[in-house]
Amino acid sequence: MRNLTQSYSQQPLYSPVAFGAGGNASSFNINTQDAAVFSAVSVDLMPRLTLDVGARFTSETRQANGEAWAYATQAGSPYNTSDRVLTYINTSTNTYIDPATGSAISGPTLKKTFNRDSEDASLKYRLNSNIMGYVRYARGFRTGNYNTYVATASDFSLYNPETLTDYEGGVKARLWKGRAQINLSGFHYDYDNMQVTILQNTGTHTTNAASAVSNGFEFEGQVRPLDNFLATFGVTYQDAHYTSFTNASAPTPFNGGNAVNLSGQPLERAPRVTANLLLSYTLPVSFGDFAFQTDWRYTSRYRFQAWSDATPTTPGALLSSAQAQALVRNAFSQKPVLMGNVRVAWHSLDKKTEVAFWMHNLTNQLTYTNAFGEFFNGNISRYPGELRSFGFEVSRSL
Repeated sequence: MRNLTQSYSQQPLYSPVAFGAGGNASSFNINTQDAAVFSAVSVDLMPRLTLDVGARFTSETRQANGEAWAYATQAGSPYNTSDRVLTYINTSTNTYIDPATGSAISGPTLKKTFNRDSEDASLKYRLNSNIMGYVRYARGFRTGNYNTYVATASDFSLYNPETLTDYEGGVKARLWKGRAQINLSGFHYDYDNMQVTILQNTGTHTTNAASAVSNGFEFEGQVRPLDNFLATFGVTYQDAHYTSFTNASAPTPFNGGNAVNLSGQPLERAPRVTANLLLSYTLPVSFGDFAFQTDWRYTSRYRFQAWSDATPTTPGALLSSAQAQALVRNAFSQKPVLMGNVRVAWHSLDKKTEVAFWMHNLTNQLTYTNAFGEFFNGNISRYPGELRSFGFEVSRSL
């Protein structure tokens, strides 16, 4: 595989040289060359015991080039970047300058090759034709890359691949003459060099956390007590947290510009408990059928940013009080929520015509999809999810 990624970013009034009077812009190219070889084999060790083994080797090279500069913002044309005040990154001339001091600093290596192997092995034992137990080991990685959203010279950086090792075991069973399917599994995920995207004052920055784990179980299944009635359900519990992440970055006022220790803190967007339930019933009538469906999902509290639940040791004046820190924890998280949808549809006898009514978020729960904080001006922006909505659908297939 060969790939070219081009990125361009601009902030008309966020100059690292003249904040509020000038702007900054950056333009980078990332060239990627990727090659891989893989193989898999399945062997019946015994009549009821099967071993599946797979392996993959990947070699990926990334090469970066580009520049970043501060410019004088023109009142009539704020996105015109031609009046350059300082070019603080230019990879072709090996220029890296701290805009705050004017001193030369070091930049990242501009070409990096990542060689990684991945493995997968599982043992499956069939107790009978309807019940199977299994254990699984797997290791994979997410490749490294460059941060190209640049507001200062130090923002342009390289982060390394993330490795995930998965230990899992469980049981899958088909019961009640095939009318019920039950799956139960337990897992332990071990992350090394975990990639974490951190919210900064002006954007996001991906870095490597030292390590993290996720332990939990999942119970899911479906049952059809009647030919025209189906229920599906699932419950997942996970304890996902950083085991070692002592130097996490955060927006400057949160901890006075110092690193934050997130060891022991939960991962972002990782609720401890999720549960779902779907009920579907079909009622035949002389002119077709009516289908009734409702689905519900519960999610326990989770946070949007890696640092938002931590207690800062040297907070800026804006966030120095316990009340302000509690506001941050609440604003950058989604509280526990239970949401449900419903759909009623009529189908013609030939199944080609459907008329349906649906309603989403029946209980009109207020949810959020993300939160962003520009703490230097006291602003926190929250992005709401969809409130209660409803609609009609009419379709005809040929």
